[in-house]
Amino acid sequence: MINFLANTGKNWGINGTFLCNQLTRHVHVYEKRLYEKMIEDKEGMLEVSRYIHLNPVEVKMVKKPEYSPWSSYYLFKNPQAVGLSYMKIDSILDYFNGTIEEKKEKYCQYNRCYSSPCFAVLF
Repeated sequence: MINFLANTGKNWGINGTFLCNQLTRHVHVYEKRLYEKMIEDKEGMLEVSRYIHLNPVEVKMVKKPEYSPWSSYYLFKNPQAVGLSYMKIDSILDYFNGTIEEKKEKYCQYNRCYSSPCFAVLF
């Protein structure tokens, strides 16, 4: 159904994503705004991770990032959480100092603040 709506929208000269979102109201379809950019430093990697985890909140799919069923954010939020074998969060946690629990808390704090001074305090 969604592919049909998207293709119909294209044929009519209407943005297919907009049409799907307006007609279905329960499915979020994201526009193709993909671009390639090299992640060059830890700040860039953390920005991308933040974007991935907070995007469902930004588009109002969930109220908190840990509520997203497709996200790994719960692994950072819940100290006792165990993820699936392919969910590797160590590469993100390695940017922070402290125990695993402290690193997870610092990552969650990082996601709650958006300014550079806040960023500097966490490391």
